[in-house]
Amino acid sequence: MPMLAIVRIREAGGRDFSLWLPLLVIWLVLAPLALIILPFFFVLLAIKRVNPAKGVAAIVGVLCALGGTVIEVESPQSSVFVRIQ
Repeated sequence: MPMLAIVRIREAGGRDFSLWLPLLVIWLVLAPLALIILPFFFVLLAIKRVNPAKGVAAIVGVLCALGGTVIEVESPQSSVFVRIQ
């Protein structure tokens, strides 16, 4: 699972702003929310007749695949760069 996100904002005037976000802290904050959502997730899987092990494996697979994601957005006024490692 990715453990670091780097956010860079560059304005047209030449000012840069970089922010390094440790994702471990975000994962720990979201863990209680995940425990609250988990029963609803399993009910949804039962309604759709999906094996719960496959459903959980799919969610974990998506989270693990986030590493290496790069997002770049540019406009004439500024640009935003996000990299998840």
